[in-house]
Amino acid sequence: MKALKHKIQKLADEIAQQEIDFGLKKRKRFLPAQEVFAKAIEWLVVDALAAQAGDKNCSFSVSRNGNKYKKEKPDRTGLAPLGLSYETAIRDPKTEAGALNSLQNFGYLKEVSKGRYNRDGKGPIGAMTKYAATKKLLDLFDPEQQIQTLFIPKPKRETIILKAPNENAAIGNEAALSDWEDTPVTIKMRENLELINENILRHWYDLYIADETYDLLLKEIAQRRRRSKTEEERQKNDPINLSNRTLRRVFNRDSFEMGGRFYGGWWQNIPSAYRSVITINGYRTVEADYSQFHPNILYHLKQAKLTGEDAYERILGSEHRDLSKQIFNACLNSPYETDRPPKGMKISHTGFKWREIKERLRKAHPQIEDAFFTDQGMRLQFYDSQMAEHVMLAFSKDKKPILPVHDSFLVLEDDQELLLESMKTAYEQVLGKDIKIDLKKEKFMRLPPSEDNVFEEVMAHSSWLERNDAADEYYGRKI
Repeated sequence: MKALKHKIQKLADEIAQQEIDFGLKKRKRFLPAQEVFAKAIEWLVVDALAAQAGDKNCSFSVSRNGNKYKKEKPDRTGLAPLGLSYETAIRDPKTEAGALNSLQNFGYLKEVSKGRYNRDGKGPIGAMTKYAATKKLLDLFDPEQQIQTLFIPKPKRETIILKAPNENAAIGNEAALSDWEDTPVTIKMRENLELINENILRHWYDLYIADETYDLLLKEIAQRRRRSKTEEERQKNDPINLSNRTLRRVFNRDSFEMGGRFYGGWWQNIPSAYRSVITINGYRTVEADYSQFHPNILYHLKQAKLTGEDAYERILGSEHRDLSKQIFNACLNSPYETDRPPKGMKISHTGFKWREIKERLRKAHPQIEDAFFTDQGMRLQFYDSQMAEHVMLAFSKDKKPILPVHDSFLVLEDDQELLLESMKTAYEQVLGKDIKIDLKKEKFMRLPPSEDNVFEEVMAHSSWLERNDAADEYYGRKI
């Protein structure tokens, strides 16, 4: 690791000298500015190498918006690292110098896709510029050093994000606010999240699948991304970047009592079937979630109890459970009643019209029917985010690894009982009620290799072994 850090520092010094040699700067930067420059080079180089360590086609995003790098007041959107000036880290408008510009101009980074800023609400929503390492940069670091970049913590950013409806009504998506005032509540949220992220970074998370299967997964995600019709869908199908291991908490509707879920971990964006092959520190995991979560929360808020038939199956029958769940959530999240199903939802195979489905929904849930078509989603997410915080803090206290996926969690098999207990306690603390916890069934059959097949098993999973051996060495665990 020391050799990697030394090589990155040497590259920063060489690029700074090249800026002078090519006339972009007349003299060396003063020491404070040079330290910022070296910090920015490390950020960009590590992100570039880490992105491709798990997927050779993976890129990373950088905001080129100068407003995100203000010295006077830190930007609250979380789109840029804290403590970096735009002129030094990205681009000096007067000289065209700067860490990002010089890495690109001198052939170490290449632009994959241009960023855009949506000012008028027409066309797609804004997006950051994407970059990738060039062969010139990759050739400076051996494969072992490239894997080591997966473990280096990323520069600090704002982790409490507040989104609000855009001032331009034509823009449907909410936008993160650049500035808002801290309160004792938000300060405590940030402190709690820092503890949670510190705990997450103590451990290594990976996918125990054969190299060939891993490549197929990457292709599947890429296909889903190409088929995505919105920027939001595309972001949910970002390529796997195993270095994305820290969380941010996102609130909505310009309120710290709306939303509040945790985002940012690579494990949240993979197809759900693959979560059963996630390993922590090389060991198998289990996943648990709250049973019929939002229906139970709604009933408990009404001081009622969800009994009898499954909350979703009672709408259209067990054969249409998944669709019924989508219908339930869509009607819950919509701010007004609609005359047709949500865009993209197909219902013809059920034999019911949309009007009839809405009637069946209300008859299935008469005690909470006044919640439908009232934009309840973000309010319920605030409840489940509070529970998630409780559960993750309990594990962080004991320095035990845990991965959140909104209303479910992955932990080591040995920590299953602690997880079930923590989830029940969290629900009781937030709502004062009891709830059933479900253990997720594995969707991949994982059998131990036979004695005659151990070598083939090792060879098939060579990339997983390589990354986990490197992680054991980095974290000082016995190999």
